[in-house]
Amino acid sequence: MLGGRDDATCQKLLDRIGLQGKRFITDDWPGYHRLIPAAQLTTGKHLTVPIEQDNSNIRHFLARFRRRTKVVSKTEEMVDLNRPGFVGGSDL
Repeated sequence: MLGGRDDATCQKLLDRIGLQGKRFITDDWPGYHRLIPAAQLTTGKHLTVPIEQDNSNIRHFLARFRRRTKVVSKTEEMVDLNRPGFVGGSDL
């Protein structure tokens, strides 16, 4: 979902994914405290850093399919060799 870092965008996301049965781990932006029940919300940068690192690894892995910076293999053989590891859910 794209949008600003504001209550309206956060509310759109929450409406889309729902609150029931979910636990949210966020940074300390005040909007989360306004919109997510306290019992479902855990805040702290120390908890979000590993999530951001995983997202970075996924973006880096997918980059090989669209640009030549950082990752340069674009041969069909290299794409075929790397795709199963990512799709299979292995750690990056």
